[in-house]
Amino acid sequence: MKDESDSEHAPLQALRRAVEQLHAEKVRLEDELRQTTRERSELAARAQTAQERFMDIVEFLPDATFVIDRDKRVIAWNRACEVLTGVEKEALLGQGDYAYAEPFYGERRPILIDLLDLPQPEIEARYKYVRHQGDVMFAESFVPRLRGGEGAHLWGEARPFFDRAGQRWGAIEVIRDVTDQKRIEQALRASEREYRELVMLANSIILRWSPEGRITFLNEFGQRFFGYTSEEIVGRHVLDTIVPSSETTGRDLHTLMEAICADPKSFERNINENARRNGERVWIDWTNKVVLDPQGGIREILSIGSDITDRKQAQEELVRYRDHLEEQVRERTRELALAKERAESADRLKSAFLATMSHELRTPLNSIIGFSGILLQGLAGPLNAEQSKQLGMLQNSSEHLLALINDVLDLSKIEAGQLQVDIAPFDLRASIDRALEAVRPQAVRKGLTLEVDIDQGVSTLESDRRRVEQILLNLLSNAIKFTDQGHVHVEVKCEEHRVAVRVSDTGLGIRDEELGQLFRPFSQLDAGINKRHEGTGLGLSICKRLVELLGGEIWVTSEWGRGSTFGFELPYEHGVHT
Repeated sequence: MKDESDSEHAPLQALRRAVEQLHAEKVRLEDELRQTTRERSELAARAQTAQERFMDIVEFLPDATFVIDRDKRVIAWNRACEVLTGVEKEALLGQGDYAYAEPFYGERRPILIDLLDLPQPEIEARYKYVRHQGDVMFAESFVPRLRGGEGAHLWGEARPFFDRAGQRWGAIEVIRDVTDQKRIEQALRASEREYRELVMLANSIILRWSPEGRITFLNEFGQRFFGYTSEEIVGRHVLDTIVPSSETTGRDLHTLMEAICADPKSFERNINENARRNGERVWIDWTNKVVLDPQGGIREILSIGSDITDRKQAQEELVRYRDHLEEQVRERTRELALAKERAESADRLKSAFLATMSHELRTPLNSIIGFSGILLQGLAGPLNAEQSKQLGMLQNSSEHLLALINDVLDLSKIEAGQLQVDIAPFDLRASIDRALEAVRPQAVRKGLTLEVDIDQGVSTLESDRRRVEQILLNLLSNAIKFTDQGHVHVEVKCEEHRVAVRVSDTGLGIRDEELGQLFRPFSQLDAGINKRHEGTGLGLSICKRLVELLGGEIWVTSEWGRGSTFGFELPYEHGVHT
């Protein structure tokens, strides 16, 4: 019975054991599942941290950088990209369909990063330069819309990203703005080109040669000067090509060149005779500079030469001339002494002539003036109107001729330094009154008003009264002569240690370009066959010489069509500078 019972419960026991095993397996699996979930969470957290670190690195890269995933959606657009394009990352993150190209090119189209998938000639053709290097692409381009429309030169690098399993999950493109570098390179190339042109076309000989004496370079001017082409001269030794064995003076140039080659630093400048290809000898002034290599050794010598042949010949001529100079000086001294004696003799004759002519001319003229005055007064009998008119003309002409003789004599004495001045105190107010009274009839005849303005302090002046009155009369007569209507104004002012006299008129005035002629002898501004006013042109010249002789100065100001002002200043005490 027991055996039967045991056999009946055996399946149940087996089932129980199976259930227990399943439960244990379930518990184990649940434990493993919890462990796997925890590990996955940790992996996910680490992956998130790694991605954040990667994005941080991309964000702070100095070059413009963006990243796309396997679906070509933008997952990173750093600050440098924003600065370069002006497009913020929020506008692009998560965008696909070539959205990353639009900020650069203004349209959505494949660019360098898309060449990682497969070569596309039409894309590569848009770049100035494209190079493949394994999985990496390099390219250079010019993008007109960047830098505010000025355009930018860009250098780009694109490479793919793979996971640990070797599966590609995205790509990155790094873009560097090399515009400034390009400009510097262009400027450098232009500078180098200008330097080459300057060296080649300079109007000086520019020569480079080795310490052994071999020519390594000769510019175009030097080639034309010496008569060699670059191919003919480069590589040859300077001796017996452009440097002869010896100078015409006898100096040995072999020794000189050996000394320069041995110690070029000691020959920063030297002058020696050189030879052209046709045998012509020339003298060159050389300035030499040593060019060192990185180790401090002498790499070459740079020499710049100027042709001084003409100067050298002139110096030699000067030496020859100097050898005979003493005899020439003695001869010239004898000639000058003889000329001086003749000039002094001529001056004595001139003075004697002037003294004689002064007496011989003035005596009959004074007689003519005196007798015509007697006749005009009717002392020799009555005259009719025509006789009075003719005698008046005779007297006026005689007085004019006498004034001319006096002016010529005065000017001659001044120029010869023989005019004596009589310095003594005198009443300046009285002299001004006398001058005004002398010219008043002229002013009345022309209907002009004479105006006078004299400072209260004007009184005694230490000078030559007769010459001061002569200056006043000349300036007043000129003012009346060249004024047809209006007035002549005399102003006398006291200034520090001096008196200033100004004579102003309302005449025609003087043009600016004519002012410089006023004080020249025999100069008249209205000179010509139709001149309206008589005169010799000596009056103002004499006034200027007299004022300067008395220690003062004279000047004129004028406005064409409005009148002129002539003025002079004299010191109160003779010998005190104004």
